[in-house]
Amino acid sequence: MKKSIIIFLVILLSLGERLDAYADFDRNTQYEINGVEYMLDTENMVAGIYRAQYSGGDFVVPSTITYDNKVYTITCIGNSAFNVSYITSITFPNTITSIEAGAFTDCRNLKSVTIPEGITKIERGTFKRCHALSSVSLPESLTSIEKESFRECISLNTITLPSNLTTIGESAFRESSLNTITIPNSVTTIGDAAFSYCSNLSSITLSNNLTSIGKYAFLKCTSLNSITIPNSVKEINNYAFEECI
Repeated sequence: MKKSIIIFLVILLSLGERLDAYADFDRNTQYEINGVEYMLDTENMVAGIYRAQYSGGDFVVPSTITYDNKVYTITCIGNSAFNVSYITSITFPNTITSIEAGAFTDCRNLKSVTIPEGITKIERGTFKRCHALSSVSLPESLTSIEKESFRECISLNTITLPSNLTTIGESAFRESSLNTITIPNSVTTIGDAAFSYCSNLSSITLSNNLTSIGKYAFLKCTSLNSITIPNSVKEINNYAFEECI
């Protein structure tokens, strides 16, 4: 009984997050084009992709759609919108202002993505378990990589973090295949387990303004031979470098 209640609460929370992403949208106005469902904000004349799980191949997000002879600008990729889809790449228009949590979770065929300029946050679990993802380009506008954003991206060998990034969240790159990582000087916090189990990670350059390294941050980074901790660091939490042989 207790387990059933917990599962129900998790589902309810997930649903709440999905609806919050469309707080300004008319839930009674949905429109489908070629199997992709859009939700419309009829007051502000914008739209978001609500569901595209059956999409595949190289997917190009349109900058606008037309509904009832009215043109809507696409600004949002919603919570879990492409979850478990078969897309191999995604191209965004410069009209996109938000990509919500879990938008591409479990897209096992997704190989490359370029996040458009103007996006400030990679939300929780956005690319989690995208096992084929090997090429990621991040915009200079990005300031935060949230919890589990790139967790278990086992083909991701390299990534360039933008110069305005300030936060790397919990388990952000956990179990990825990164070989090297340079943390820009704008970053002040590395979250718990952010790079844990990155067994190929052999070289890390830390931010000169880093103040806190979370617990288990580099747990079992077994290829890591050396690291220089900057003087700015005030806190290294438990097991941050545990089992780094």
